[in-house]
Amino acid sequence: MQRDKFFKEIENLNHPNEKLIKTHCSYCGMQCGMNLRVNTQTNKIIGVEPRYDWPVTVGKMCPKGVTAYQQTNHKDRLLKPLIRDDASLKGTAEGFREASWDEAYDLIAKKFKELQTEYGKDSLSVFSGVSMTNEKCYLTGKFARVALGTRYIDYNGRFCMSSAAGGFLRSFGVDRGSTLPWTDIHETDCLFIAGSNTAECHPTSMFRIWNVQERGGYIIVVDPRETPIARRADLHLDLQPGTDLALANGIVNQLIEMGYIDEEFINKHTNGFEETKELIKDFT
Repeated sequence: MQRDKFFKEIENLNHPNEKLIKTHCSYCGMQCGMNLRVNTQTNKIIGVEPRYDWPVTVGKMCPKGVTAYQQTNHKDRLLKPLIRDDASLKGTAEGFREASWDEAYDLIAKKFKELQTEYGKDSLSVFSGVSMTNEKCYLTGKFARVALGTRYIDYNGRFCMSSAAGGFLRSFGVDRGSTLPWTDIHETDCLFIAGSNTAECHPTSMFRIWNVQERGGYIIVVDPRETPIARRADLHLDLQPGTDLALANGIVNQLIEMGYIDEEFINKHTNGFEETKELIKDFT
């Protein structure tokens, strides 16, 4: 009750012509909770406030999230479609004119049909984005496969998350996510971070990571670069690029030699373990 009263008091501090819209930031996987401050007279977004009731980040936001609303009101934001009629100006910033949405959609449909008629349906491809909702991703896939009939559809995860998805699928049977609540990560006695520039990419999670050390735990960072978190780590393994697998094999070899593996679990839930032991025996 005291917690709810505190949040209510914070909301009452806002301007009388202002309301808060609960949402979250879409810039990275932390998805920090935030309130959009909206002027009820102009219906304009005038700022952002962190959400202290958001359990993952507990009121923390990074500079990207705090300034995200400024894109909405920026003078360079495009509010109407622009069409370039003069082909000689292709590749320049000039020659555009404002158009209606109907005219823009008609032009897009016309060009799509021309391309697919001449070069086939796979002449078009669709590239999606990670900041979209599940519903938008579903519609994008339907649009590519059903409406356009193209087999070429991708998104930015191919460049950053696909390796993680492959590892999760083989290890846990799911292609994404965490094996524990993010709010529990600071309770470990040893945090092993491999190839993650957490301090700069997910800064609002760092208070939990530093808490590991504050509780007397250890932080081990595997990264060829000396990132901010590597400088604070208890152990920084600055391995040569491309040797991640050798390190992993060496760790597994040590776990086996020191008797730290769960033989019963491995026999019940995995296969190929004898071949694995043979493969990694040289990684001492």
